[in-house]
Amino acid sequence: MANTLILDDEINRARQRIQIPEQVLGKELIQPFPTSSSGSRKIMYSVHSEQSMALCYPEVPFIQTGFENEFGHRSTSFQQAEQRKTVLARIERYAMTPGHEYYLIVHNEETNTLDILHKLDYKYITESFGYEINNSVLNNLVVGSVIEKGDVITKSKGFDDYNNRMDGINVLLMYIAKNKTTEDAIEISESCAKRFKSPLVKKISFMINENDILLNLYGNKDIYKVIPDIGEEIKEGILAAVRRENKEEALFSQVFNKLQDINMSDEKITSNGRVVGIEIHTNNPDLMENSIYNTQLNMYYQDNKRFCDELIHTVNKLQANYKCELGYDLQKLMHTSKQILDGVKFNIDNNVYSNLQMDVYILEENELHVGDKLTNRYGGKGVISNILPDELMPQTEDGQRVDMKYNQATVVNRLNPSQLFEMEINSASAAVVRNLNKQDTNGSLKKIIKFVSFFSPSQAKEMEAFVSNSNPSVRMEYLNSIIEDGNITISILPMQEPVTIETLQKVLAEFPETRHGYVYTPMLDSSNQGVRLVKSLRPVLVAKQYICRLKQYAEEKFSATSMSFSNNKGENSRNKSAGLYKPVYTNTPIRQGEMEISALTHIGDDINVIMLMLYSTAPIGRRSIKDLLTKNPNDVDITLSADAKSRSAEIVNAYLKAIGLKLTFEKVPKKYQEALLYDIPDEDFYTPAILEDYSYLKALRENDKSKMTITVKEFNGKYYPVYENFVEPGIPALMEGAISSEPPEGYSETDSLWVTRGIKYFNR
Repeated sequence: MANTLILDDEINRARQRIQIPEQVLGKELIQPFPTSSSGSRKIMYSVHSEQSMALCYPEVPFIQTGFENEFGHRSTSFQQAEQRKTVLARIERYAMTPGHEYYLIVHNEETNTLDILHKLDYKYITESFGYEINNSVLNNLVVGSVIEKGDVITKSKGFDDYNNRMDGINVLLMYIAKNKTTEDAIEISESCAKRFKSPLVKKISFMINENDILLNLYGNKDIYKVIPDIGEEIKEGILAAVRRENKEEALFSQVFNKLQDINMSDEKITSNGRVVGIEIHTNNPDLMENSIYNTQLNMYYQDNKRFCDELIHTVNKLQANYKCELGYDLQKLMHTSKQILDGVKFNIDNNVYSNLQMDVYILEENELHVGDKLTNRYGGKGVISNILPDELMPQTEDGQRVDMKYNQATVVNRLNPSQLFEMEINSASAAVVRNLNKQDTNGSLKKIIKFVSFFSPSQAKEMEAFVSNSNPSVRMEYLNSIIEDGNITISILPMQEPVTIETLQKVLAEFPETRHGYVYTPMLDSSNQGVRLVKSLRPVLVAKQYICRLKQYAEEKFSATSMSFSNNKGENSRNKSAGLYKPVYTNTPIRQGEMEISALTHIGDDINVIMLMLYSTAPIGRRSIKDLLTKNPNDVDITLSADAKSRSAEIVNAYLKAIGLKLTFEKVPKKYQEALLYDIPDEDFYTPAILEDYSYLKALRENDKSKMTITVKEFNGKYYPVYENFVEPGIPALMEGAISSEPPEGYSETDSLWVTRGIKYFNR
């Protein structure tokens, strides 16, 4: 019976899922048009949704799915109250800057426990990544305030006032093929790059020894100040400077005016941005208390002890009054505070240090740079290849400057035409908005509702109900907000309201003004001084697309890759364990991928040649390419053996032909035993005496002149060579080994060409 009940429950849950098909999408619920993208791209977008950076000025997308709010409530950067809580106390983290960072002691009425709410303007995640926090709720809480269950406490700036997720901006985009948009390269304007500003939280740690002197970079003759205080900006990109000298011996360098100037030998700690947090750790407080150079640091050290003492005292008093337990987060904070007050030794990697460590948290507004990564909501990631001035970007017929250029081939290669649906709808909605009659409010709103009904009938019904129940002033305000945005915000249910090409055709028939227009590209005139606008040959799709920034930014991605193993001539080699009789290198070049080839072809031929030389393990090829670069190319004779005639060599030849050079191949067999097709012993075949004997070589030449032929005859299961017009070289071993029990490959009693090729091998 129990099993039957369980089965019934499973069936009911399955029915519910079928009734709400969007539930199967998961994180892809905020990806428009999910049925028009490949599965791999949907998975990629799921990953990108976790890697997107919270921008300083994010925007709500014009094309939505209606699940942006649900996504927000399930985000890790979105904190809601699980139970009803009351604020009992507030403790400032830094007494010098009240309101910057503090802890609220709250009482959970359901569980009768004390816990904390941490007010912090930033979230530090890794050494080079974090985001700003929207603390509008926490800032309004005072002692006695009540937080109801489900109330939003904190969230990142990636959510609007209605808790809808917004992690990108609407960019005016066009598709164009050029060298700066090869593969996944993206070209953007300067103003667009600034719109992608993102808060970047850094943690900079450095140690101060007993003889180190922190320079007075931020102070004056009255105040010795080594770093910016909380809330201050870093000047000239230098956070602090350390002079590593003996304090007793180098008195001249400690003169006051010398402590404000940086010497070449001083260690500079560089960064940009605003200081938002300072932590001082030391096992020797005397380093700060007895030194004028560390007066500022000692102030923060003592302030931290003040905070720990106040926290412990307040919590103990509240716990006694309420007769309650402590929550997990508060327990951790209390434990850490007691350790600081008790003088527990500070350690790094289980090593106790006697010197002083500073941890400075810095908040920087990081702009978009070449090499940074962007993506749309369909897994179409790309790398910034160029940032152009706004005046050099194409413009539309109504004078709008294009913000971004994408390669149109990416749509086909990545199997995500969903981005085209977003572009087409936004292009059409922008055209409809441009052609609205502002004086006719009711007529304009009816036109907008008619347009929306093609893509989202459910939203059109809601809009119609809202307009009919609103007074004229509200309707006018609603219309003006749409006109100000320039686009209509449409919420399309992911699977219940599919958009097809037929839908777009119907819209074009109903709204002829939605046809694509021409673009005008700035080009220099013949004098290279003035700029003229050149009209495109045909209409171009230019529209808004929602673009996000990924936390894989170029500034923190510097890396180097080592070359392969080298031989004694400095040539690349794949052979890691070359023995006495093993070749030092292989004849196999390192293959270039398709993306590398496409990029190199757009860069230029000279780079191609250099890359072929650097990344090839074939010594002959490397030397030949080097000669092409250093000598007269017309005098360089490149001849490769049949060993090198492979697919890789053909690719090399194709590249060289592009710069007017050609490789020639000499067709010779690899080994003599392969030419004879018999198992000739290597010890007899490769002896130096054979190779160096002039009479032997002379006999081979005579055989070549006499048009010697050899055929194969079978006798008693053995295969013997039959020689005609053959001059004996005088080496019996050659004949003795030329017997096999297996027929040669391609055996024929009349075929002799295969032997003739073998003779030529020794005659070269």
